[in-house]
Amino acid sequence: TEGESKAESSLTFEFASTPVITLAHFIPASRQILSDAPMLQGYIDGRLRYGLALEEEDELLNGNGLQGTLQGLVGYAAAFTGGATNQTALDTLLKAQLQVSLSEYAITGYVLHPRDLTNILLLKDTTGRYLFSDPHGMELPRVWGTDVVPTQSQTAGTFLAGAFTLAAEIFDREDASVRVAEQHASFFVQNLVAVLAEERLALAVYRASALVSGNISYAG
Repeated sequence: TEGESKAESSLTFEFASTPVITLAHFIPASRQILSDAPMLQGYIDGRLRYGLALEEEDELLNGNGLQGTLQGLVGYAAAFTGGATNQTALDTLLKAQLQVSLSEYAITGYVLHPRDLTNILLLKDTTGRYLFSDPHGMELPRVWGTDVVPTQSQTAGTFLAGAFTLAAEIFDREDASVRVAEQHASFFVQNLVAVLAEERLALAVYRASALVSGNISYAG
């Protein structure tokens, strides 16, 4: 009320370190081809960057934290405690949402394998109408009002749920770049070049309890 002191909150910090890792791969190409076919160089550039993105996604989810790799979100996540007996995939995902909520965080998304998402989108009521999808619609996939990210980096039959914006942050120390060089093995005398794609990043997890991981059951 008027004249009273305001409530005071506090934050507690602890020292922690997370590695900055390098993701990279290269392919050999002839110097003449790259000179004679600029379109091919652009194609190689795009494919190398795409490969980096795939590896980055896999490590962000599943990295084991060994030297030179990230500790992925799944490794940080709390185990799902909602049980798996006689419940559907939808039951499991809703209970995971509850588990995140009881940790004082609002869920922002699920990560599922495409097969698991497809199985959910194929669910129908007794009249044959789809429960969670519309063949004529163009909306992004959502379950229980929450966005779903389908990726093959997520193990089939498992899920990751979380308040991702509060739980973790990616630090891009060096954006993906593509370089061409002759200084590799005997490439110079063979008129070959190495086309190298590389990036550096780190993953900081602030609130592991905002992440929940577990198995999806199709029982019931």
